[in-house]
Amino acid sequence: MKRLAAILHDSVPEITNFAEWKRQWQEQEVDSTGSTLEKAFYDGCRSDRVAWAFSAAYQWAIRSLIPDLESSRAIVALCITEQGGGHPRSIHSSLVRQEPHWVLSGQKQFVSGGTEADTLLIAANCGVQQDGRPQLKMLQLPAETAGLSMALMPALSVVPEVPHARVIMENVDVSDTAVFPGDGYDTYIRPFRLCEDLHVQAALLGMIARKGFDRQKFELVEQAVAFVHLLQGCQQQSDFSVASLAMSGIEPHLKALLKQTEDLIVSDEERKAWQRDCQLLKIAGKARDQRRLKARAWLATEAG
Repeated sequence: MKRLAAILHDSVPEITNFAEWKRQWQEQEVDSTGSTLEKAFYDGCRSDRVAWAFSAAYQWAIRSLIPDLESSRAIVALCITEQGGGHPRSIHSSLVRQEPHWVLSGQKQFVSGGTEADTLLIAANCGVQQDGRPQLKMLQLPAETAGLSMALMPALSVVPEVPHARVIMENVDVSDTAVFPGDGYDTYIRPFRLCEDLHVQAALLGMIARKGFDRQKFELVEQAVAFVHLLQGCQQQSDFSVASLAMSGIEPHLKALLKQTEDLIVSDEERKAWQRDCQLLKIAGKARDQRRLKARAWLATEAG
């Protein structure tokens, strides 16, 4: 609570572009205490717009899956989506064994962080499993690796300050140590969708706490803190179905808090940006709906 009070009593710097946000985020002292969810919440408290709350949440979501990166201030980008989308069967970037290393080729798009990313986590196809599903691997490469190139894509309709890039991979040499163990989908891609939702919601709650504190609407601060603790409970669940079910119950309350916060904003320009960027919660809504339906089906099955 002392840390939250200290952050809320500090002024929030106005940041207008991603490169400036990156510099300031990287200059922050790395806190070795607290969960990644708490860190996303605190970064939301420090954000003057949704774009930076989302950017911090994205970084902490990645680190929640890969703890070795938690002490790093590198801007890490997850490279999954290709021309056909992000479904495992749409991932055609190939990782082929050519002794004594691997060779990576293909293209990715909508890579968050764009050309400002320092490290890329890349999902690649290395064959077909016995059941016919693609065998995916996740690997980590510096953005400046030979054979990798990036091109900036047009801004999205929400959080337009966050750059997105197309990544082109041309016969990139990949060492064994760069390839993560385990199945790329089950270990990283699938759980990331839930992790990202958790951390983005925590960061938005941080923004709600900040705006509530600044307008002396302390009930908003209290509710934001309460819901962050509920999200922490979801994060600690080992069962996806339980976490998804709980998050489905939290979501309408978060939307109501975002609307209450919108009513506190005086500036027309800031209110329009807030309304636009809160549509972020609708992104990947189809995936969330699928998780919700699966969780309800799980509940019905368990009850039966």
